[in-house]
Amino acid sequence: MSSTPLFIIYGSATGNCETIAKTLSSNLPKKDAPFYTSIVTCEGNSFRRKCLGYWKRPTTGLYPVLIITSTTGNGDAPENIGRFVRFLKKESDQILNNLCFAVLALGDTNYDKFCASGKIIDRKMNELGGKRARKLTMADEATGLEDVVDPWLETIMKDVENNCGRVSSALPLPEIEQVSNKIELDALSKGGKILLELTKSHNISIPTNFSAKAVTNRTETEPVTRDRASSFSTMSSASTCHYNINNPYKAQIIAARYLTNTKTSQEFKGLKCIDDRFSSDNERDLKRVIELTLGMPEDLIAEDYFQPGDSIGLLVDNRYTKEYSFLMSWFSENGISLKQILKNALTVEESFLNVDVTGCVRKPLLLILSQYATNSTDLLLLQFLSCKEGNSIYEIFIKQTSKNITDMIQLFSFKVIDPQILFDSLQTIAPRYYSIANSPYQSKLSIAFSCVDFIASNTRKHGLATSFLEIISSQFLFSKETKKELFLNIFPKLSTNEFRLPIDTTTPLILIGPGTGISPFIGFLNHLQQLDLLQQTNEAQTNSGTWRGTFEIQPKNLPQKNLKKDMLLFFGCRWSDHDYLYKDELRSFQNSNYISHLFTSFSRDTSNKQYVQQNIEKNSELINSLLDQNASIYICGDVKMAKDVEQTFCNILNQKVDATLNIQEMKKKKKFLLDIWN
Repeated sequence: MSSTPLFIIYGSATGNCETIAKTLSSNLPKKDAPFYTSIVTCEGNSFRRKCLGYWKRPTTGLYPVLIITSTTGNGDAPENIGRFVRFLKKESDQILNNLCFAVLALGDTNYDKFCASGKIIDRKMNELGGKRARKLTMADEATGLEDVVDPWLETIMKDVENNCGRVSSALPLPEIEQVSNKIELDALSKGGKILLELTKSHNISIPTNFSAKAVTNRTETEPVTRDRASSFSTMSSASTCHYNINNPYKAQIIAARYLTNTKTSQEFKGLKCIDDRFSSDNERDLKRVIELTLGMPEDLIAEDYFQPGDSIGLLVDNRYTKEYSFLMSWFSENGISLKQILKNALTVEESFLNVDVTGCVRKPLLLILSQYATNSTDLLLLQFLSCKEGNSIYEIFIKQTSKNITDMIQLFSFKVIDPQILFDSLQTIAPRYYSIANSPYQSKLSIAFSCVDFIASNTRKHGLATSFLEIISSQFLFSKETKKELFLNIFPKLSTNEFRLPIDTTTPLILIGPGTGISPFIGFLNHLQQLDLLQQTNEAQTNSGTWRGTFEIQPKNLPQKNLKKDMLLFFGCRWSDHDYLYKDELRSFQNSNYISHLFTSFSRDTSNKQYVQQNIEKNSELINSLLDQNASIYICGDVKMAKDVEQTFCNILNQKVDATLNIQEMKKKKKFLLDIWN
């Protein structure tokens, strides 16, 4: 057989698809299999370097290709498969007629464009000559991925073999070594006792064998690559911005402040101080929102870096997490040198800075951990957790309590885990994206974020990124002393150019942004104000005829003729005296007539909870009058809120037209725009 690899390509934003792809790859024979000679597993953006050269060569039968991808934002492809999607979209010839393919798409039906990336890839690969080994398979995160993903993994190889024109008898995947289901009560670890109590209370029996596959010896595989997405255009084809996820800009932290009414002290030294200063028993202490202001690159024009409505990507690491400190101590105590070099040419302590040790432990890792259990009971229970029969207990024991790798080490009895194997089994820390809350003409970059701080199973936990940002900006939040120079790695997020101000500045706007969903609208308002300042500056230059300098113009001097009149803004939060974000700024914009109507809702001020959708319904007459004037609707915030708000608009519009069809038509025309997250 000529060299015919099996290609497993993934597009992953949070790491799910990467894990599925690499788990499948690790459980397959690496070479001399019945219908392929090797396995190429890579992110979609590496397709030109790792795949395309093969696909252009004639071969006996067809090249087998598996695509596993998620969808991000409002129908966007993950960044690390974006190049592959753009390649498929622009091609028209039958360039993939050497391929036999199958697509597994992960999505969430809470979003409008469910599995949009997978649908595009499946359709275009077929149009470009590829042969489907199986029709598009879509898994819904809202109802649970395992029910779709597990059967796909178990059967897809047979379908690919049957359709790629290489007749042979496929080798079955080896089953995991069967273990006894006899529970040794005297050997139970703390985690084992909890699990047994859960299975008993939920009337679940532990079977004698499992559907999980054997764990390949990961130390024999090639090093796990941690590629970031390649360079991409951020604004348009004309953009000159050269910063991207692989070449981030090192932005200096200029300022930081709590947007919430959060009381601070003078002393602050890391995560322990957060726990000491902010009580886990005080709901307001746990609700903290920070505005972080960063410097802009000096080597390009600000408008080439971002526009109002865009998001910025931040790269963070584990340096401040309790989990990283615990793991490094655990390795050291068990005789592992933190200076040991792994296959990525970095030390143990360097390598684990950039993999997620704070997120929920995933099933493939549970199966690997089972191989290091020091007693048969823990081995049995961990294997049970990792298989589909253990789905309900996994949901309760792992997901609902946010258990991570260090929680598992503390709950179960393990031999020391090979750091290379553990590193290979953990996901790269994904970039975090935040809406920009200012205008590019302000020569800075501001974001707002909620600090993730919660109690799970009597343990206080913090978000990896938000705790990193709170700690690194703490000298601005807690201290009045001279500030040290501190930097963050940032890059512009690939923009679809949708969630932006309309070109026609007379278009009425209806903005809905509760919580930190207000951020892009603060950016809109700042930008409109800056445009007026810029116009007044230009008029001053024209009128003087000789002026060439610069000066700062205060908002009170704005020319009234350029101010926007028709803008409704709906904001909501818990307490009017605690997390009313940008309260002073919003009132100032309203007083300056940038906001014609500001509607606020507070859910915790009284027993009668108020939400933005109720205010929208109360003002349906005003909203309908603006919609008759071709108004644009923008919604920013969490997906549940967005669905409730969209339903409220349906209720309003139902009085006049077929609301569902009308909103769908508005979305097609970019008049009903969403920037939402789960």
